[in-house]
Amino acid sequence: MYLFHAIGDIVALAVVIAISPFTVIPVVLMLLSPRAKAVGGGFTIGWLVGIALVVSAAVALAQFIPEPGPAESQPISAVILILLGVALIGLAVRSWRNRKAEDTEASMPSWMSKIDTMGPVAAAGLGFLLAAPKPKNLILGVSAGVAIASAELTIGQNVIVIAVYVVLASLSVLGLVIAYFVSPAGMLGPLEALRDWLVKYNSVIMGALMLLIGFVLIGEGIGHL
Repeated sequence: MYLFHAIGDIVALAVVIAISPFTVIPVVLMLLSPRAKAVGGGFTIGWLVGIALVVSAAVALAQFIPEPGPAESQPISAVILILLGVALIGLAVRSWRNRKAEDTEASMPSWMSKIDTMGPVAAAGLGFLLAAPKPKNLILGVSAGVAIASAELTIGQNVIVIAVYVVLASLSVLGLVIAYFVSPAGMLGPLEALRDWLVKYNSVIMGALMLLIGFVLIGEGIGHL
């Protein structure tokens, strides 16, 4: 029962990472590049390692939070979740303020323009950097780690929940790369359309998602008090 409860706690956090434009756009650009399969595979490996590292480290560190007795509150976990929720809301506000007007030409960060020249190793490094130290993913990964540790599972159960989190957070990356490997020609049109749409609306999408999850985390934190 605790296992499924823990999985339920991390699903929304992982899905936000998976559908983030800054998760999908780099993959799309790589799959539209001349060395699509090599760089796409490298990015996927780096991404999986980064996501797994953050949530695993968070679970390990959260074990040092003092365990409450029966029917006791969890003030430390509560404060952590509330602060993480506030941080996400702050990122949501910043994302909303940085949004582009609908009639403004969409543009990408300068580092994305260099993806065409990347090799597999550089792509793996980029995947790791986008998965691990990026503030939004770091906050969500730490939140998931605290939630998993709070469930007081066995080591084996922790591994299962962490694996579920990694897979869910990587669904868009894995899905796009696998689909391209299966049908490269058939994916070109959809990839180009998806890239243009995400570049145009990424701030609005991420602002709404982070705002929602921020309030969810604050609610969970209050529930631990």
